[in-house]
Amino acid sequence: MKQVALEKTDLTVQQLVRMAEMEPVLLTRAGVPVVGVVRMKEADREAWSLGSNPEFIALIERSRARGRREGGVSLVEVRRQFTSSRKTARTTKRPA
Repeated sequence: MKQVALEKTDLTVQQLVRMAEMEPVLLTRAGVPVVGVVRMKEADREAWSLGSNPEFIALIERSRARGRREGGVSLVEVRRQFTSSRKTARTTKRPA
């Protein structure tokens, strides 16, 4: 990862983009990280879009709060139920 001090650089946006295509770039101000610039792949675009959407973040927080309040299903239980339903589906299939 490349670090660039904002107070000591005159990089253009184009230069910054070229750098970020090679490796992540961390922009700092007085030694404190301010912004990270990374290459974005198509899948990352969707994740970034959702992760910066206040409505989506609020939805996730409501879901987490409900899970804390009401409890939930453990991963072990989900796996047990999923495995059980897959076995049932295989045994109920009829030969062609």
